[in-house]
Amino acid sequence: MNNLFFKLGRFKSSLLIVFISVITSFFFTLLISYYMISLDYNINMKASIILSLLVPFIISAPISWYTIGLIIEIYSLKNKIETLANYDVLTNLLTRRAFLLKANTCIEISKRKKEEISLLIIDLDFFKKINDEYGHPIGDKVLINFSNILKDSFRKADILCRFGGEEFICLLSNTNKEKVTLLVERLLEKVRENELLINDKKIKTPKLFVQKH
Repeated sequence: MNNLFFKLGRFKSSLLIVFISVITSFFFTLLISYYMISLDYNINMKASIILSLLVPFIISAPISWYTIGLIIEIYSLKNKIETLANYDVLTNLLTRRAFLLKANTCIEISKRKKEEISLLIIDLDFFKKINDEYGHPIGDKVLINFSNILKDSFRKADILCRFGGEEFICLLSNTNKEKVTLLVERLLEKVRENELLINDKKIKTPKLFVQKH
C-alpha cells in the first residue's frame, strides 16, 4: 500500500481515498435509507444522499492529504536509508554488507541448480600514486570510471561490489572457468584502452590485479 501511495503521489492518493470514502458512505446511506423506509420511517432521501457525499469529503480530504504526505515522506526516507546501506555512494556498486547477503543467496541457488559460479577479486594496482599525484577528487573520478567499465563488462545478474578502497569483487552466476577467463581478458582489454580526460590530462586506468576463484 505504501508503495502504491508513493507511485501515485500525494494528490492522486488523497483523491483516491476521498473517492473511496464518498462511494462507501453513499452506498451505506442508501442501504440504511431503504431499510428505514421499509420500516415506514419518514426520512428525507435527498438530504441523506447529499450528506452522505459531503460529510466524508469534508472529513477525509484534509486528513488523507496530511496522512498521505507523512506516508510518502517516511517511505522516501526508508528507500534512501536502504540505498545508503546497500550501495556505495561513490561508485553505486554494492557495499560489502549487501554483497555478502546477495552472494549467500546466489551460492545457495547455484548449489540447488548445480551450476558453476565464479568469483573475481580485483585490485587497482598503484592507485595510491594517482591520489598522491593528482589528488583524491581525481582518484574518486578514476574509481567511478572503473566502476562504469565493470558495469558495462558484466551482466545485470552478476553481483558487483566495491569491497573497500580500490578493491572490487564480482560474483558471476552460471559461469565456468572458460567463460570467466574470456570475461577477464575483455575487461583487461577495456581497461588498457580506457583513458580519463581531466583538465586536458589523460589519465590511464590503473593496471588490474585479478584473482579468479
